[in-house]
Amino acid sequence: MELNIPRNYLSHTQIETWRKSKKEYRARYYDGKPMYQTPELEFGKRVAEQYEALHKDPDAPVEHPVIKRIPRGDVPEYELKCEVRGVPIVGYIDSFDTNMQRVHEVKTGKTPWSQARVDRHPQLKMYCAAMRSLTGSYNPYVYLHWIETRNTTGGTMIDGMSFGKRVIELTGELATLHTVVTHNDLLEYEKVVEQTAREISEDFTLWKRLKNIP
Repeated sequence: MELNIPRNYLSHTQIETWRKSKKEYRARYYDGKPMYQTPELEFGKRVAEQYEALHKDPDAPVEHPVIKRIPRGDVPEYELKCEVRGVPIVGYIDSFDTNMQRVHEVKTGKTPWSQARVDRHPQLKMYCAAMRSLTGSYNPYVYLHWIETRNTTGGTMIDGMSFGKRVIELTGELATLHTVVTHNDLLEYEKVVEQTAREISEDFTLWKRLKNIP
C-alpha cells in the first residue's frame, strides 16, 4: 500500500488521536505542535521508568513498594516494528515475557479499569496484531495492571509528585486484569488500521498540496 503519512508509520497514539480529533492530529503531526503534557502523563512516565528499572535490577529503588508488586516479563519496553495490512506500525510493550509471549501493559490513574474497558482497549489489540505480523502467532491472553493514584493538596509528600498545590501519589492499590484477543478482534482492528492509514494519507496529501509542500 502506497501511503503518505507524516511519520511514515502509525502508532496507537496516532490512530486514536485521528479517530477522536482530526484537528488535534493535524496540529500535532502536520504542524509539529508539542503534545500537551498533563501532570498525570508525567507521573505515569516516572512510574514507568521505575518499573522498567526493576527488569534489570529487582532491588532498584522505587518511590512506592506497589511498583515492585506489578507482574512483569523479562524485557521492558519491547519494541514492535512491522506492517499490518501494508501499514507500518511502531509500538512498545511495557513488559514482555519472551517465554510465554505474554504482554504486560501498565496504567496509572484514579479511574479504575473495568473488565469491559480492558476488553475494548485497542492498544492491546495493536500489540497482538503486531506480534502476529512479526512472528506468525501471538498469545491471546493479554494482561493489564492498573495502579491507583489520588490527588492531595499541601504538605510534603514522600511518595508522589508535586504540581503546585496539587500532588499525585500512588495509593498502594494494584489490580491485574486480563483479556482474550480473538482472531475476530484482530481482523476488526486491522481494518481500523488500514482505514485510518488511508484517511490520514489522503488528508495529509491534500494538506501538503494546499501548503505547496513537495
